[in-house]
Amino acid sequence: MPESSPPPDKRIFITWDSSPLGAAALDAAAALARRLNAELAGLFVENSNLLRLAELPFAREYTLASAAARKFETGELKRAMRLQAETARGALSRAAQNLSVRWSFQVVRGALLDSVLDAMGEPDLAVFGHTGQYVVRPDTVKGSTAQHSHVTAPRQQILAIFDESRAADRTLTAANLLAQLHHTDVVVLLIAEDAAALSRLHTRAAAQLEKNGTGARFHVLPERDTRAIRSVADSYHAAALLWHGVQSPDERKALATLVDTLKCPVVLVS
Repeated sequence: MPESSPPPDKRIFITWDSSPLGAAALDAAAALARRLNAELAGLFVENSNLLRLAELPFAREYTLASAAARKFETGELKRAMRLQAETARGALSRAAQNLSVRWSFQVVRGALLDSVLDAMGEPDLAVFGHTGQYVVRPDTVKGSTAQHSHVTAPRQQILAIFDESRAADRTLTAANLLAQLHHTDVVVLLIAEDAAALSRLHTRAAAQLEKNGTGARFHVLPERDTRAIRSVADSYHAAALLWHGVQSPDERKALATLVDTLKCPVVLVS
């Protein structure tokens, strides 16, 4: 489908790497774009800090094969980034065409989170699929005999941050869509200042999910603590975490930490 198609009102931004987690993020973004009749907007971010580091005369890189140090070559780094961008563009095109959704792709240079936030508008969503960990999906393991195994894989849940902000309902709506696609439940992470607010949030979230026939579980968090969120995500084998709120420095820092450390895609709702 040509990239010059008129853009729809909503865009699903996707930025991802070549890991299995990145592939899962691309699948989730494409599915959301189809469900919401949105444009699937790929964003490849060239790391400006890494490029600046490569220009320093004392910068060195270590090869995996020999662990030998060699000079960090800016030209080689730029060529590697171009190759990664071309590979990402091809994967995005295939995912979009498989689901017949509109798509676009752009390469920008800067910091990951800042670049995505600069591109997003209020109706948009962004899906992050980056990890420093290697995550193996059972269906991608060569020679896997999972289909003959009697061991049942843990059921993955969709996690959603839910508070009293205006974006909370949009976050829960997106979480509900992903839960329907995954045939699973939504784990609502309730963040409230007191018992009265907690009761209001629980009632509102339960009514919204019940109306859509989606199973709901609830977990109370006193604040947006990244360690607690990671623990909950691990315990529920999260398929995705839905997040909103990047106005304060603390919220941005928390989001960046979760993007780097969670074993599932992170979806940002504007």
